[in-house]
Amino acid sequence: MATKITRDVLESFLNCTYKAHLKLAGQQDGRSEHQLLLADVNAEARERTTYVTQRQAVADAKVQFYLDVEGLPDPDRYYLIGLLVVEGESSRRHSFWADRPADEAAIWESFLG
Repeated sequence: MATKITRDVLESFLNCTYKAHLKLAGQQDGRSEHQLLLADVNAEARERTTYVTQRQAVADAKVQFYLDVEGLPDPDRYYLIGLLVVEGESSRRHSFWADRPADEAAIWESFLG
């Protein structure tokens, strides 16, 4: 019976430091399979990380705006613009969705208009 390799199994394998480091026949890279898999997991984690280079000082205002723009880097496409407007104790949310690349211009026009 075949065992399904799940994310938990893979993470357990990557976190185990006592396993033997086997090489495939003819493998030229000096890194072990453990090191290669760990590099892949670290690269994936870096892709999901948001980096802030400098926190900007902003004066308090009566109305606060929070903007979130989400997209996909490979096709250079934006599919969601979210805006939260906070005024005192009340807040309003605005979402602009693009289901297709052709809808992208329309969400920017709606957001800016």
